Parts: sequence; structure tokens; C-alpha cells
Amino acid sequence: MAFRIAHQRCLLLILLLYSVPLIVLSAGGAQESASADRGEYVAESGQIIAPDEIHIHSYVSRIDFDYPDPTDSIGITIQSSHQRVSTAGQELLVQIGIQGKRGDFESIPPINIVFLFDASGSMSAPDKMDYVRISLDTLLERLRPVDTLSVIAFSETSLLVLPATVMSYVDTETLLEDVAAVLPMGRADLEAGYREARSQIRQYFDPEAVNRIVILSDGLVQPGESIDLASEYYEDGVGTTTVGVGSNFNLDLMVDLAKAGGGSSRFLTNQDKIHEVFFTDFDRAIYAVAYRLEMELNFLENVEILGYWGYNGVESVDSITFSHPSVHFRDYETIMVRVLTPDTRSGTRPFATFKTRYIDREGRTIVAPQKTLHLIFSDNVVQALYPTDRRVLLGGTILDIALGLKDIGTLFYSMETEQKRAAALRTADWLLRDTGTGEQFTALVSRETVELTQSQQHKIRRCLDITIALKHVVENVHLRLDTDIFESELNILNAYTKTLSSRLRISESVLEAMNMDAGVGLTAKTGGFDLAIQAMAGELVAAMGIAPHGVVFSGFTSRTEGFDRIIERIDRVFAASMPQTVVKIAAADLSVALSEYDVKETDLFDTEISRGIGESLGADLLVSGYLVPLSDSLIVFVRLIEVETGTVLSATQTVLNLTPELLELVDD
Repeated sequence: MAFRIAHQRCLLLILLLYSVPLIVLSAGGAQESASADRGEYVAESGQIIAPDEIHIHSYVSRIDFDYPDPTDSIGITIQSSHQRVSTAGQELLVQIGIQGKRGDFESIPPINIVFLFDASGSMSAPDKMDYVRISLDTLLERLRPVDTLSVIAFSETSLLVLPATVMSYVDTETLLEDVAAVLPMGRADLEAGYREARSQIRQYFDPEAVNRIVILSDGLVQPGESIDLASEYYEDGVGTTTVGVGSNFNLDLMVDLAKAGGGSSRFLTNQDKIHEVFFTDFDRAIYAVAYRLEMELNFLENVEILGYWGYNGVESVDSITFSHPSVHFRDYETIMVRVLTPDTRSGTRPFATFKTRYIDREGRTIVAPQKTLHLIFSDNVVQALYPTDRRVLLGGTILDIALGLKDIGTLFYSMETEQKRAAALRTADWLLRDTGTGEQFTALVSRETVELTQSQQHKIRRCLDITIALKHVVENVHLRLDTDIFESELNILNAYTKTLSSRLRISESVLEAMNMDAGVGLTAKTGGFDLAIQAMAGELVAAMGIAPHGVVFSGFTSRTEGFDRIIERIDRVFAASMPQTVVKIAAADLSVALSEYDVKETDLFDTEISRGIGESLGADLLVSGYLVPLSDSLIVFVRLIEVETGTVLSATQTVLNLTPELLELVDD
């Protein structure tokens, strides 16, 4: 039997089936993205990011999970990687989203801000001071006439460029000229600048206003008591935001300052990022809408808590309490917790609750409505192989990427010890070369040097393997959700591939083979054809909610010829597993809808086309599937698409062995 598999090279990019990284982490929203922003900058310069520069929560904070609009200062969402879990117990990822209230920039209170920039010698690189000037120019465009601005430069002393002034009275052209005239020199006394900033902000301090110090620096400063001052100022109602520049950058200091000051930490990589920080997302960085959050996650089943990340947490037997200083306007925070569910009875019931208490801007204590996570416990052990919920899939993916980058950094920089050893051996060999023991020692050095070189090559190869595997993960999720949300991370991975393959002197053909090999070794899940398809259907039904209406099922398609009879069987089993309220589109109706858009049935896995077809059929939700044949197995994808927005709400997949029974259904 022979059959053709179209676009084989492209398909191999998705061979590495995604599974949520059950190493549990979590993150905040814009509270800190400097690590992730800087990571792309470092990787594209041909370097490997040091592991201590990869802050996991910074990478998660870069992803907008599109949490629902809150009805109060903040809104809470709790979700899990699966809504159907095995009664025999399994690992589960719980994701909690905290969304700050949304609105436009004009709706926030007056801003009282100090633009405090580093003018020390380390800022003498042209791009650094250019970023300072462009950032201030962008900020001047963002601020309103009612807002107040002070501008201070700090080096060995502080220089007051602009005293606290209401924006309607600021001569912006003169101000920009004055800043351009500042020449970077000397050491950086951040504490002196910080104290002057506090003095200026007091001139127009208003507890109802947004009082904020924005520090723009490479972090190569003498901090003095700056971190303590940031905490003290925050308690007095003045927050701190830090913005980093330059390849030589003290990430930890800038992050610590922002955390102490209840603000965010960002890193400028280009002018687009400047516009984002100082214009598009400026309100997210400076305006807090909720303070002193106290949260409690309680599990109602006898779970084992395997790990958690995000906020400061205190773990007990079946609960975790968290605290966080603030949530900002339009901002979003994320907590992730990994648990092992118990061996339990079947049925649908509450699994966990989440309680939140915080202080609003008026100083009132607010107790948010409790959120409850319900799960369906089932005896079907084949189900829940892959995460289906869009938000948790995105969260799990970015965690997987960040952890992988950290592993690569740890492995790569562990070679420093071996490099030092090799250098020491070469030095000793040179010193002993003309002695009586020189020849014997040279032979010893030669053997050990070869071993050290082989060890380094092995580690670099392992780094490259991890990189390629992560690229497959990203490609897989991009395909499942029809998104390019991880484009920045993919840029890092592509840069790593170039850097590492160059170190190994790997040719393009060998690199292509490695990409293909990354998909080898995948095995289809056991449990039978029908059971696997039923499990996929069950996950999507759970995502639809109780008694779903307005849902149509367009069926499965494939661009590979010869699989029509297998597709018919998948359609039949899947449709039978759907509620009666889900409508299977009749072939004639589907044909008419397709002709209206001048597309083929194989185009239905395109989200925009599916959205259009759903609209023409009057659907609210559309279920669409796609089949990817491999040499000895099949990957089956299915999506739940919200027709109005075109958003993929849920997506899952499974792998089926091409058993002799199925091969009989394949047309030559």
C-alpha cells in the first residue's frame, strides 16, 4: 500500500506533540517583562541568555490571555488544563487569571510623574542616550495637559532638568533640547537622583493622583539605599517603574527596584518597544487599581500539590495562600499550580475554590466573589492526553519555552568550568614542555583536552536538540490555535539554532535532518480508535458548557488523498459523541456555504474561512477537525471556534496508530 503525504517537510514541524509542561510556574502581567524583552535582544546578538537572566514570570507576563472584563477593580478567572480528568488520578495544571479593570487612557486620574534618567559614563553608548531622548519625546506625547512632569538626570550628582511642572506649561521643545545637552559621565549615584525625584513629586503630590517615578537606566549604578527608598516611597503612595537599556544591563537590580516600588520593569529593544512602554501601555505600567491582594486557593479533593509559581505563596496540606502588592489598570496577572488528582469516583463536582480580598483606590476592603473550578471525573483513561483550553494551552506553552531556555542557558554556561580547565592544562603544558616530564605531560594534556572538547560539543548538541524541540512545540501550538503569539520566542529559538549550529559547524542538510528526527519516537496512545475520538469529543463538549446551543460540526478534512473512509469513520464517532443540540452540517448545506466563499472543504481548518462558514450557517460556535497522516500514524486535530470573533476557544489532538484495520480503509 502506498499513499502520498503532501507538504511533508511542513508537517514535520508539528510532529512533536504538545503536552503542558507539568513543571508549574506562574507569572504576573506587565509587572515585569524586562527579562523576556531583553532575552530576544540578547539572542539575536548571537549570545545564549544566561539562566539567571531568565525570569519565568517575565515570559508569562508577555502573553495576553484575554481574561474577561472585570465588573469591579479586578476580575478573577480559574481554569484547568483539562475539564475531564481520569478517576485513576493524573497531573493537572490549574491557571488563575487576575485582570485589572479596562478603560481608555483619559479615564485614569491625573498623573504626577518624575522621569529620572541615568546620565553616568556607562550611558555614553549612542543608543542608550538616544533611547532616553526618544522615550521622553514619546512620554510628552502621551501625557495630558492636567498631568505633572519632572525631569531629573543623575550621575555623580542629580541634575534637575525640569522642576515639577503642569504639562500645559511645559515647553516641550526646550525640554528636549536641555536633555539632549546632558553629557553622560562619571559614576551613577542612583540614591541621590531618587531622593531628588521624591522631592519633586511632593510638589504636586495628591493621594487621588497617579504618583510615579520612572527610572531609565542600564542598571550599572551605585544603588545605595535605593531599594529601601522604593519600598518606603511606595508605602507613602509613590510607585516606581524601571526601564532598562543597553546590552550591558543589570537586570536583577532594575527588577528588584520595580518590585519594591510596586511597579513594572521593562527593557527597550527598539523604537517600537519605546512606543509600547511610554505610549500604548503606559497606563498599565503606572496606574494601580487594587492593592494588598490576599488570595487563597483551596482544593476540595485530596490532591497532592506538586508546585506553584506567582506571587508570594504559603502552602498547606490542601491550600495555598498568596499575596501581591498591586494590580494595575488593564494589567493581568497569572498564577499556575500543578497538582496530582486522587484516585476517586466518577462524576461532575467542584474541585477547587479561589478567594480574593484587596484594597481599592478609595481605601475600601473588597471581598471578591468566590470562584469555583468544576471538573468531570471519568473512567475513560484515554482522555485528557493534551490540554484543550486556549488560555491554559498558551500558559503551558510559554512556561515550557521559558523553562527550556533556562535549561539551555544552564547547560551552555556549565561549559565555563571545562573551558577554564582546558586553558589551565594548556598553560601547564607550555610551562613543562622543556622539562624532563614535558613529553609525558603533553600526552596527558592531549587526552584530557580531547575529552573536554567532546564534553563541550555534547553539551552544545544537547542545547541545539532542546532548541529544535521547543521550535516544534511552538509550531504545533501555532497550528492548533491558528496564532503567531509566540513569534518573539520563535525569534529567540531561530537565533539559538543559528548560533549553536555554527558552534558545531553543522551543515544545512544535517540541521534539516535533526529537525525531522525531532518527530521520531512519538507513539500513538493506546485505548482504541473509537475511545480516542470519543475522548477528544468529550473535552470539547466540556469546553462548550452545559446544554450548548448554536453549535455546528463541519466534520474532519485532510489535504492528503486516500483517507476519505477514515475521515468518515472519525466523523461518525465524533458526531455520535456530541450532544444532540450540536448540529452536524449536512453535505448539501456545507457545499452551498463553501461555494459562497469559493473555497474547498479542505480549507475549513483555516480559522477565518471556518468563521465565515459558521456565520453563513447562523452558528455561534463551530467545531472543525483536520487529519494529518504520517508514515505509520495519524495526527487528529479538532478546534472549537467562536464564530463572532474567530477565536479558537479550545483545541485538542490525538495520535492514532495506522493499524491493519485502518490501513484497509486507506485508498491507494
